[in-house]
Amino acid sequence: MKITEYRSLCETAFKHGRRVMGVGPAGIGKTEGAVEAARGLGMDFIGLCSALEDPSSIRGYPSRGENGEATHCLFDGISRAFKATRPTVLFFDDLGMASESTMRAIMRLVQFGEIDNRKLPDCVVIGAASNDVGQGAGITGMIDPLKSRFHAIVNVETNVNDVIIYGLAHGWPGDMLAYLKNEPEALHDSKPTRDMQVSGSCPRGWGYAAEWINAGVEDKEVLGGCVGK
Repeated sequence: MKITEYRSLCETAFKHGRRVMGVGPAGIGKTEGAVEAARGLGMDFIGLCSALEDPSSIRGYPSRGENGEATHCLFDGISRAFKATRPTVLFFDDLGMASESTMRAIMRLVQFGEIDNRKLPDCVVIGAASNDVGQGAGITGMIDPLKSRFHAIVNVETNVNDVIIYGLAHGWPGDMLAYLKNEPEALHDSKPTRDMQVSGSCPRGWGYAAEWINAGVEDKEVLGGCVGK
């Protein structure tokens, strides 16, 4: 699925309360597509970095409820989602990087919008994005019970025409866009490595390069640090 098609799918999913997850290489715009889809619908967006979450940050810390019964005190993005009064997207970014215990902790939240019998407001819809196994993101897989709780998991890929349209709308330099149009293979040639160097390009890196050029910096080493040699 092209990135523009994914954004359109996100708009439909968010509008109708469907849970969708986009899977694809890093830097192709999966999260940005979801953010823009939410923005286009006038929805608030709460993004959680799943790699940094643990079961306690999902369920909250144990606390004493108003009636004296034990419950959990929610915080950060989860707390804001449960207090939402406007249409809101609760988005689990980099979901495949979460630990298995964290994945287990969010299963009921994803499917039923519940934590300790507290329900997410009807105005909140859940979405997610992730790299796939073997794409250099340290992902070893996802448990099947969590996968089956999404209404759809779709593969997302980059496309030079979509990126050029995005670049035109965001002020990327014209000569850069012309280069990508003439050399489409240069858009995404990243090869994941463990080295402390940028090993190749991706749309996110071209966006960074555009920002440097617009700021008056055209040093080859700097631009190579965005999209590789």
